[in-house]
Amino acid sequence: MNSDHIRLRFGSYGVEVITQNSQQRLANLYSDHVSGRVCRTLALTHFLLPLAAELEQSDALIRNGASIGATLRADDWQLSKSDLSLGYAHCGQHFERLTSGEVQRGTPIAVQVYALSAARNNARYAYAIIAEAFHPDHVVKESHSEAVDQLHERLGEPLAVALGQLKYYLEHPPEDGNH
Repeated sequence: MNSDHIRLRFGSYGVEVITQNSQQRLANLYSDHVSGRVCRTLALTHFLLPLAAELEQSDALIRNGASIGATLRADDWQLSKSDLSLGYAHCGQHFERLTSGEVQRGTPIAVQVYALSAARNNARYAYAIIAEAFHPDHVVKESHSEAVDQLHERLGEPLAVALGQLKYYLEHPPEDGNH
């Protein structure tokens, strides 16, 4: 899980919800350093509605700022990613600020988009579409990966929308955000 990898690699892990509404949230998954919080993953989550009643308890914690994967796992859900697509984008002004300047604007960074499901007791529930951009020290851009615009063209609508919004947020903070 992303939270585990960040904690193991960088010594700490936290979630800062930048903006959230009933349909989506934008979160900074960070590690703490002398220079401040350093974004390791910028994650845009589109919650799939209506929410299955079985996921309500976990979802309430997530909506209050908890880590998605860690919360679902702690509640004994098995997680799976489907329709996983990998590519790259370029670091924008907003992502540069979130990384405390460690990643310079224009730097190619790895991105991914996928559908997240939770399962237990032989039942599987779709939970979210998630698009993520990664600090290069956390996930390295593959040399053969395709640009986000090319990737966007071949994705189905929910994944393409999430990826397009993530690309926008690499450059621009949300209008109601403080970043």
